[in-house]
Amino acid sequence: MRILICLISVLVLAACNSTPTAISPPNQLINDTQFTRIPVETKKDVFSLSDNTKALIEQAVSRDIDKRIVTRSLVEYIFSPQNQSLDYLSGATLTAEDTFNNNNANCLSLSIMAYSMSKHLGLASRFQQVYIPEYWASENGYSLLTGHVNLRVLRPSASDVALTSTIYDTTGDLIIDFNPSSLRHKFRSKIISEDIILAMFYNNKGAAAMINGEHHLAYSYFSAAIESAPNYGSTYGNLGVLYRINNQFDKAELAYNHALSLDNDNNTAKGNLARLYELTGRSLEAQNIRIALERKRSKNPYYSIAKGNEALYQNDYRTAIRFFKRAIKLDREIHESHFGLAKAYFMIGDIDKALSELQQAEKHAYFDSEKRRYRGKIMSLSAQLLR
Repeated sequence: MRILICLISVLVLAACNSTPTAISPPNQLINDTQFTRIPVETKKDVFSLSDNTKALIEQAVSRDIDKRIVTRSLVEYIFSPQNQSLDYLSGATLTAEDTFNNNNANCLSLSIMAYSMSKHLGLASRFQQVYIPEYWASENGYSLLTGHVNLRVLRPSASDVALTSTIYDTTGDLIIDFNPSSLRHKFRSKIISEDIILAMFYNNKGAAAMINGEHHLAYSYFSAAIESAPNYGSTYGNLGVLYRINNQFDKAELAYNHALSLDNDNNTAKGNLARLYELTGRSLEAQNIRIALERKRSKNPYYSIAKGNEALYQNDYRTAIRFFKRAIKLDREIHESHFGLAKAYFMIGDIDKALSELQQAEKHAYFDSEKRRYRGKIMSLSAQLLR
């Protein structure tokens, strides 16, 4: 499975905003002469599994006539502690095959892999967008708004059901979710198509390329996302950022406004539009947008975390501490706020407080990879205290 805050550019990764009525994008948004299209992964590349991988799945997963038994076996295989090939990493967007063969991937990639595996096993499944609160992460000076997806395996038909206890939810379907907090909070969700998932994949890859300065590749991914799902508004917000950092302000504004025509609640596009208004001398319009966004986000701990990370990036550690403490006051169980506070304390030389916050971050982390990372930092800081 990212948004602009103040002076930082904003991207959206693995989130979905769609409308029932198709709205064609302006031609000048996708016929740009400044960039060269580079071939990117096809839909088949993203969703297909190799013959060798299929054989390994068939060996590990039951092929019982009862689809519920097959589903149970698949889920046990995916989440088995012995299956060391699957580990959660938020920044890694991979194809189904690469996810199976690598050590880490994000929720989008893991869901794509689970979907392809279930499809090969004859199970009917659908992707779902999960409406989590706005959540940001920082990377190379960019503030990234992260969405979440999971997989719903549909209840087998009567002809596929034999005598066995159900492992499905109250609707008769099974949810495969790689983020435990999503199911714990019971966030609202909706079914989305393969094409939107593909657009999410392209957006993540395009955002990563843009952060790395590979602007032609970024444009190629965003163009592919538009071709896959023309009504996926986040693509136009990301494309707007690409145009803005290439000083194509008119096209950037056009892209942001088209994103808002698809979804007027797209706060990412609004934040980026405010930044563009500032750059083009329209300070009053920018201020009006920012005031409205600040009012909407004041109770969201993830917004305070994002502001804290921005302050860290600008070496303003006292301000960072203030924002991370605000986030903890709103929700003390979010590990990222404790980790951010630990980094700020470390930078001002308060090792004791940094260690205490790292211990809180490790306590509240969901994934083993995160817990291992925090334990390593705790050991490093503890060694400094013993010197």
